[in-house]
This record gives sequence, structure tokens and C-alpha cells, in this order.
Amino acid sequence: MFKYLTPEMPIGKCWVTAFGVILSYFAPVQTLILIALEFVAIDFVIGVIASRVKAKRAGKLDAWGFESDKAWHTVWKAVFIVIGIVMAHHIDYYVINFIELHLTNAFCGFVCAVEFWSFLENAACISNHPLFRWLKKYMGKKVKETCDIDPEDIDKASKGKEPTEDKDNL
Repeated sequence: MFKYLTPEMPIGKCWVTAFGVILSYFAPVQTLILIALEFVAIDFVIGVIASRVKAKRAGKLDAWGFESDKAWHTVWKAVFIVIGIVMAHHIDYYVINFIELHLTNAFCGFVCAVEFWSFLENAACISNHPLFRWLKKYMGKKVKETCDIDPEDIDKASKGKEPTEDKDNL
């Protein structure tokens, strides 16, 4: 690439070439990255709408506003998701390549499941429709049965609160 850096070659072509090289780095996992970012984007938009609906129902619509801090939180989350997918891909194909872990798919699936859970919560809040409330309860029950994780604890942890401790296991 450096042999092409001559005074006759504009700097724009250098940037386009560098950008192409960087994008090709993500080529093996581009579909998973796009799927995960799609889930994040949909959850973000629905979350903003749900926030406005909550403020309207509480009679605080005048005080409601779009906060850029929360938008930046979503941007950082998206960046870390992309990095996580790439790192999982590296573990799958370069570090532990003697067995098929499908760690990349598992990581992306986990991200999409969390975003889908958040989407269901927001959809239940916005529409107050029994279907979304039922789906939220059903998925919560299945997650608790299958993974032995309480979705309410995940919600609390994401807000910086301590999850409830199971007194039977103390």
C-alpha cells in the first residue's frame, strides 16, 4: 500500500483505502454485527417512545426531554457489542479452533435476547396490550427456568442496583 503513496495520489484515496481495509476486517462477522446493531437501534427508538409515554402518563410531559447522555450510552453499547462480536469470532476461529463453540453466534444471540427483552418491556409500556405483557411474563418465566436467572435482577443490575439475593442459597 505504501508504494502507492505518491504526490500524484490524493490523500482522499488513502483514506478510502484505509477505510476499506478496516471494513474488510469485519467481513466475516458483518451479518452478526448488523443484526445486533439492528436490535440495539430498534430498542433505542422504542425506548425513547416508551420514555415519552411514561412521562405523559405521569403528567410530566413538560419536563420530559431527550437526553444526549442516554444516546451516548447507546452508542458506547453498540461499540462494545461490535468489539465483543469480533473478539468472540477471534476466539472461535483463531484461539479455540479445534472445537466448534459458535461463541460468536452465542454472544450475538445473548445481545439480541437482551435487546428483545427490553423491546418487550417498552412495547408493553407503550401499548399496554395484554399480548406484550403476557410475552414479557412468559419469556421471564422461561429464562428463569432455563438459565436460573431472574430477569428482574438483570433489570436492577442494568440500573446500577444490587440484584435480590436468594435467601435459600445463603
